[in-house]
Amino acid sequence: MLTLPSDIFDQSAVATTVGFSGTAGGLGGMLTTLLAGHVIDHYSYLPVFWGLALLPIFASACSFLTLSPAKEPAVR
Repeated sequence: MLTLPSDIFDQSAVATTVGFSGTAGGLGGMLTTLLAGHVIDHYSYLPVFWGLALLPIFASACSFLTLSPAKEPAVR
């Protein structure tokens, strides 16, 4: 996943893309911790575990739906 921005974006936009994704990851981690604590306090661990179990499936589906197929290299 670390090399994906360099495969998708132009060389001039890779650093900005990595910076934005790092910021989003940090904010997401902070908000997820707060939300998980709230859910665990009021309900139980079960909704958090279900959410974490379904998250990779959702992320994979988003990746497959948004990324275009790889183009075949031109061979001479």
